Amino acid sequence: MQSQTITQNNHANPQVWTVCNNCKDYDQDTVQFAGQISDSKDPFSSVFGEGFIRVNQEKITFSQQGFVTAFIKILEQLTYSTLYNDDACYLKLSKFGKETFVKMSPDALDQVDKLLKNIIFKQDFSDSYEVISFVGNGSFSQVTLAKNKRDSKNYAVKSIQKNRVVQNEQSKKELMNEINLLRRINHEKVVKSYEFFQTESQYKLVLHYYEGGSLEQKLEKSKGFTLFQICDMMRQILQGFSYLHQNNIMHRDLKPDNILFFDKESFDVVISDMGLSQDVNENFVFKKCGTPGYVAPEILNSITGTDYGVKSDIFSCGCLFYRLVMGQPLFEGKSHVEVLEENRKCKIDLSSTEFKKLPQQIQKVIENMLQINPEKRISAQEALDSFFYRLNAEQQQYFCKNLQKAKLHQRKNTGTQIEHTKLNSQNPHKQRQSVQIHNLGMLNNSLNGINTPKGSCSSMSSNNSLPNTPTSNATNKDKQDVRKSQYCKQTSLEVTEQQQKKHIQSKEEQFKSQRKNSPTKQRFSKEVSPDTKKISKIKLLDHHTLLDSPINTGAKKIISDGNKITFPKKSLQEDQGKHNTAK
Repeated sequence: MQSQTITQNNHANPQVWTVCNNCKDYDQDTVQFAGQISDSKDPFSSVFGEGFIRVNQEKITFSQQGFVTAFIKILEQLTYSTLYNDDACYLKLSKFGKETFVKMSPDALDQVDKLLKNIIFKQDFSDSYEVISFVGNGSFSQVTLAKNKRDSKNYAVKSIQKNRVVQNEQSKKELMNEINLLRRINHEKVVKSYEFFQTESQYKLVLHYYEGGSLEQKLEKSKGFTLFQICDMMRQILQGFSYLHQNNIMHRDLKPDNILFFDKESFDVVISDMGLSQDVNENFVFKKCGTPGYVAPEILNSITGTDYGVKSDIFSCGCLFYRLVMGQPLFEGKSHVEVLEENRKCKIDLSSTEFKKLPQQIQKVIENMLQINPEKRISAQEALDSFFYRLNAEQQQYFCKNLQKAKLHQRKNTGTQIEHTKLNSQNPHKQRQSVQIHNLGMLNNSLNGINTPKGSCSSMSSNNSLPNTPTSNATNKDKQDVRKSQYCKQTSLEVTEQQQKKHIQSKEEQFKSQRKNSPTKQRFSKEVSPDTKKISKIKLLDHHTLLDSPINTGAKKIISDGNKITFPKKSLQEDQGKHNTAK
């Protein structure tokens, strides 16, 4: 009798739903929510009458009297909206331009929303949020501050243009990898995500808004931190990594930019930016990636690009810990290429007098974090169990000076120009940018494939600022050219013949006094002939480019074309600027 009754009601055959005759409900133990189905909201005309909605990872089912009446397979094309009205509440499901409505109670709709937002995209962003202000801008994303219309709280919204993603299968994999990991993560020391929307032109990620800014911003302004503050931050960071690693997730891009503060007054921090993160048990979306100066040696020296694990994050923790207590980076250089080469060599010296002044437990934990062999390297939980953060009153007040800030200030005052890389002129705010490596290949005598993928623009913090990075002492005209070229959002960068001639001329004058057979002359010959003369265009690596123009300081990009290494425009300007300074 039950099946006959259901069959008689199935003649309506609603949109989106697949009608199921005489299908026994085997999922009765899961949570169910009372509701009715209709193809329209105004007027609402129930197709099957009263029933129960269930949600799982594969499908949404509508059941009656112990039998499944209809179901919807959860595919990529399925999206949903939540409609809260005074008279009734509705779950709106959309697929291939067709819509269906499920009438539910407010509490039931809230519960279904919590389940669905971890599986599929929502549609109703403008109905749910009001954009308040602009926060930051990257090459392929924009961050805004938005207020939720239901709870009146502020959230950070990262928007990605769909045409940037849809046209490239790899880009789509990268975005979905980040979203899927964010959906899985639920820990107070890792960036919190709330909802994921899909509009006609954008994907929108709603994340917690961290008002305190990034650790990099604090380092740029601060003279240093007490040992108590540093250990407290590192304890929280390791708690976040312990959680991630227990869930087989490695972050692969720990650095000061990606540590955010809850507010400006406290030292409560979270790990942010899951753009390069990876589940070690799944196919790697990125293989070799990270940020120069913080990358684990097993990533740089990896043969397959996948033969490393979660302990690569611990090496990055050691680099960060060292940076904070010593006031300067572990690996230094005049450019990101030099920093990367020092990072690859991984010659670590912890014998300095200043380092030996630190408490023994801190020296030991940093040394164990920086073990080159990952098998000998300490884990996040083991680092926490060492209780390195337990300090006596005198140790707590030990002040670690920020020597890096002093160095930058000194260079600037003595004529070594440190330029702040600027964003698009339309952006009144400053956004901290970073250069990251991607698909490095074997770093032997050459450095291949330095790239700038999406980075800290996805760090949801306020008042973001740009880094101090080395540049040339260029003339005013050159500086104007650089400003015009920054963030031009093109897929190629013109290198004019005039700039090539200037570069070659400066090199010739520089080495004029050298003997013809000198090693320096030989290096010059290799550099300018024949590759430099052949440069007419430099193609940027599209999807991962955070700084759209390699002219930007600190964003030196090397593009590998077979066995030929091409140096882009910034390299030419650097050498020209140095020559002008010498004059």
